[in-house]
Amino acid sequence: MLRFKGLGERITGGMYNNNAPDAAAKGKFLEIVRWAAKQGLTVTIHWQEDKSVHLLLDLYEEVNKETPIAPLRWSIAHLDNASSETLLRMKALGIGWTMQDAMYLGGDRMAAQAGEAARSMPPLVTALRTGVHVGAGTDVAPELR
Repeated sequence: MLRFKGLGERITGGMYNNNAPDAAAKGKFLEIVRWAAKQGLTVTIHWQEDKSVHLLLDLYEEVNKETPIAPLRWSIAHLDNASSETLLRMKALGIGWTMQDAMYLGGDRMAAQAGEAARSMPPLVTALRTGVHVGAGTDVAPELR
């Protein structure tokens, strides 16, 4: 009755919340997502920062040359500060975005970290206008004090 659908959010430790993964971390991740694509599996990955998401998208583009990933419903979770350029790359690959409720639950903290940029986080309207498929999640819990 149950079927294994895909991989996510922490596929390898070396690529999880790592803005500067080394070649070994990228290689291991690439090996796994390449396998997932060939198996027809869905992949979602947790990524925090737009400044480093190009590292992930470069790997996805490499896989996409061998196995089209758009039909597989791959996605990136979080990425609250996605730029227009990133969203265009995601659209070109057919990658969706699962935005979270981080601003609702942690807006003060996010505003303190991001400053004025927090006003456009997450860039939901930009993503929709770009044509990126957007889903919503709720896995961001408020800090308990």
